[in-house]
Amino acid sequence: MTITDETLSAFIDGELSPAEKREVEQQLAADKELAARLAQLKQADELVRRHARLIDDTPMPASVLAMLQDTQTSSTDNVIQMSAWRKSIQTLSESAQQHLAKAACLVLAVGLAGGYLLGSGSSSSSMQTDIAQTRSGSQAEFLAAISSAASGESVSLPGNQQLQISFSFEDADARLCRHYLLESPQQQREGVVCRANNEWLNIAEMTFSADAAG
Repeated sequence: MTITDETLSAFIDGELSPAEKREVEQQLAADKELAARLAQLKQADELVRRHARLIDDTPMPASVLAMLQDTQTSSTDNVIQMSAWRKSIQTLSESAQQHLAKAACLVLAVGLAGGYLLGSGSSSSSMQTDIAQTRSGSQAEFLAAISSAASGESVSLPGNQQLQISFSFEDADARLCRHYLLESPQQQREGVVCRANNEWLNIAEMTFSADAAG
């Protein structure tokens, strides 16, 4: 039995037959790389659940509600933005859609909200400035870790910050993208960055207070 990401996805979701489940368990016991891959997919699942809980508990600002109502009758700008994201997601395998792309739901949330970052109140136009201020004194270390850390690895950064690379994937433009978690005593940030023209581009980022993230 060849075990793919789709098989592992079904294993996590309890969709395999008893015989298939036993076969997967046997191969997991004998293959450390396969077991590590399963752990990554499970971690992505947990990120999805956490985002769902946090987003459900975050009030939508009035400006965003007005924007969403306007799109029902006129502008198609957000539809175009969402289509671009769907194109990116469709390049991934089925299991990646279920586990990795889902964990990047913060990117879709930013697109739907017209650039509003849930939990932080920052607009997309001020995103880069906000990030630079938050990571003052540790930008070089952050970029170095994003470039070199393995998926699942945790790296200590100045300012009592902890960076974890959740997973990596390739987008529709064949760019390397990474989903990360950056924690400090005061707040938690989760984001997606993609590599283009020898630099990391910030695709989206969400900020939560330490109390809300916990």
